[in-house]
Amino acid sequence: MVNRKASTFALLLLSAALHAETSAANFPGRDWIAKVNAAATHGGTIEIPDSIAGAASTLGTIPSNAILEFTGSATFSFCRINLGQFSKIYSRGALLQMSGPKCGGLRQENRAILQTTDKFILDGVRIDCGQQPESTGILIGANHAQISMRDVTVANCTTGLQLDGAQFGEFSNLSLYRNQAGLKIYTTMNGGGGNSNAFYGLKAVGNTVGVLIAETASFGMGPDYFINPSLLSNSVAAMAVFGNAGPAEVHWYGGAPEVNGGGAASINIDGHLIKQATLYANLARITLSEVEVAEAKISPVIRAENSSAITLDNISGYGRWDGTLVSADRTSTTTLEGRLDVLGTIENVIAYPQVLASPAYVRIFGVPVISLNHEIPNAFAGDPMRPHPADIKGSTSTSITRDPLLGSVTTVQHAQRRGSQENNRVSFGNVISAHTSVESTIAVSILLKASVDCDYVISGYGDGYSTVHVPLVAGEWTRTVIYKSKFPSEKEFTLVGWPDDASGPAVSFSALQVLVELTNSFATRGSMGMMLTTGSVNPNHP
Repeated sequence: MVNRKASTFALLLLSAALHAETSAANFPGRDWIAKVNAAATHGGTIEIPDSIAGAASTLGTIPSNAILEFTGSATFSFCRINLGQFSKIYSRGALLQMSGPKCGGLRQENRAILQTTDKFILDGVRIDCGQQPESTGILIGANHAQISMRDVTVANCTTGLQLDGAQFGEFSNLSLYRNQAGLKIYTTMNGGGGNSNAFYGLKAVGNTVGVLIAETASFGMGPDYFINPSLLSNSVAAMAVFGNAGPAEVHWYGGAPEVNGGGAASINIDGHLIKQATLYANLARITLSEVEVAEAKISPVIRAENSSAITLDNISGYGRWDGTLVSADRTSTTTLEGRLDVLGTIENVIAYPQVLASPAYVRIFGVPVISLNHEIPNAFAGDPMRPHPADIKGSTSTSITRDPLLGSVTTVQHAQRRGSQENNRVSFGNVISAHTSVESTIAVSILLKASVDCDYVISGYGDGYSTVHVPLVAGEWTRTVIYKSKFPSEKEFTLVGWPDDASGPAVSFSALQVLVELTNSFATRGSMGMMLTTGSVNPNHP
């Protein structure tokens, strides 16, 4: 006689055991993935021991209620594993090795909304694609909004990690090495997304492009956030950001990008032409806060094109004195906030910083901010609104002309040939009226306007590190600022300008303001900040 209660109890115990923790080694299958597939049909936690490691040709299919746990450190070969909406993989050191070309890696393509009580989790997973062509380490699609990844490494893939429409995910200590594109974040045609993801301590090292963010649909794209990323030795770009319907947005906090560039001048990935720079922005709005730029070779560090807007907040570093920190086309802008402690030219500035604190040089050009202030000192003793040239060697003529905005200004007609600091130039002589008796900080601000589009140079004579190359737009005033710290006592600063092409422009000059202050004094910071942010000029006359 069968004891039905005992049989039912035994079945319940068996079912609970299977769902609690099951070893894939106990299930039939031709390879390790086949064994895992068989075990995963029961759901629960599936242990994957080193004893079943090896090559696998089976396609993995893991349901949402299954948890995979690699318990050892062996190498498991695979091509593709399809994961469920809330599948979870934990690894304690195993390596997932790509077995061939065009392999899809770990793929999760099931939508999950934010208002759910479960998550898709990858923890400790290591993937190596072995430089297989058209390989992807991890793909998460379908606008998934419940993602948690930590301590995950993906190396040697065409694409390391791709997020298609994925949003609200949290990624901690993600390492992406030697991929063509380490991380891709794309919107999707059916739902947009690709935004509101947070990356903590991301490491993208030795890729062609470390991070590629692109709005590929017409739904718009909100911000993604990168906290203390390490973007190092990426040969074309550490990060590239593309908008479409509107600007894509990124917030980058902390970190120290270094040794990027050195590879191809550009690369096309999925139809996106990425130009060499640490950060390439194309119709993008990007804020960098408290970033220490450890770059010493690449120029520009930031390349902004197609109506991009770059904001630099308390930024510091950059070891290339003659380089460009921010390169901006005519449609793109730079906003400087807080303290600026960098080398390199910064282009198309629309808001100037409160404090300049570089140990050497800062060079800025942008919007023509100007206000008259008799209280601020001006080390230029002449007429700042109509600065008189000391000479125009090789140029054609000089005159006082009438500007509809600024009134009487100085205009120099250059010859139709490329100039230099020695020829086809204008020199305003030494713009410091009295020698300094101690080491000082100097700042020179001047407005320029050309009759034709041209490339123009403003510089201290014989001081190549102060040289600013300014693309002037015909009929538009541009402000140029040169800052030089630790200016030796008893020295002169001779301001010169010349065309860097053969356009033969007539260039107007006005609002020449020069500050010479004791280095690092509070008075210096106050007057410098006022001059920078308000464009203060002491006109030196009633």
